[in-house]
Amino acid sequence: MEQLKILETDLYLVGYSKSTRKIYLDINKKFLEFIGKSARCVRQKDVESYLLYRIEKGISKRTLHLMVTALKYYYCILLKRRFQLKYPKTPNSIPYVLSQQEIFQIIDSIDNPKHRLLIELLYGSGLRVGEAVKIKIEHMNLDQKILLIKEGKGNKDRIVMIADQFILNVQKYLESRSDENPYVFNTKNGHITIRTAQLVLKNAAKKTGLSKRVFCHALRSSFATHLIEKETSIHHVQKLLGHNHIRTTLGYIKSRRDITLKIKSPLDYLPYRK
Repeated sequence: MEQLKILETDLYLVGYSKSTRKIYLDINKKFLEFIGKSARCVRQKDVESYLLYRIEKGISKRTLHLMVTALKYYYCILLKRRFQLKYPKTPNSIPYVLSQQEIFQIIDSIDNPKHRLLIELLYGSGLRVGEAVKIKIEHMNLDQKILLIKEGKGNKDRIVMIADQFILNVQKYLESRSDENPYVFNTKNGHITIRTAQLVLKNAAKKTGLSKRVFCHALRSSFATHLIEKETSIHHVQKLLGHNHIRTTLGYIKSRRDITLKIKSPLDYLPYRK
């Protein structure tokens, strides 16, 4: 859409990631198609009408929040429209966490060395799946046990640790390779896709017989929660995860099970007769 060119250019110049640019453009494109007007003719009531329509269609609050953000960016920041658009309250959910035993079962069920390494890295270093698939061999310093994440979320670089077990396995894997592909998780045309990584984990979880839903971000949540349970500084965890705000990292404290398990229920103090 020609009228969204200004949005596309601005998002690129500001430094938004390719995926974020696509989401913002798609949201604004679908809105204009729905409302049947040019961007210059849009009024606040048009935006509210569209949001109400999407709410009635049953979209989640998180998706609605993202839509408001994308529309506000275009109309309020770029086009300087004085729309008063309110953000919906997002659910205060507890991070989804797997036990260490469940993660061990998943890793142990994978026969493909490359796929096994991927799951070890997602959990062992707490990476986002989009960061993990793009890791290059040159980004790893195996002697110092650190990994450079290039252009993570927000186009920021950061340093994370890598596990001893991962180092042993990745050394064996790289020695067995004969190609010169720079990516750790290589393919003929570059690196594996996020979708491939998701399927690797899904199939591994299915193979172990786990009944609960397992997805890539659950490994990152588990990484953070398990570190906090081991009394790692919340500020250190924040740096490892690449969070801008400490409040984002503090969300993982809600999923600490060690505290709950140590508390005895008051029912157990009642003098029941056996």
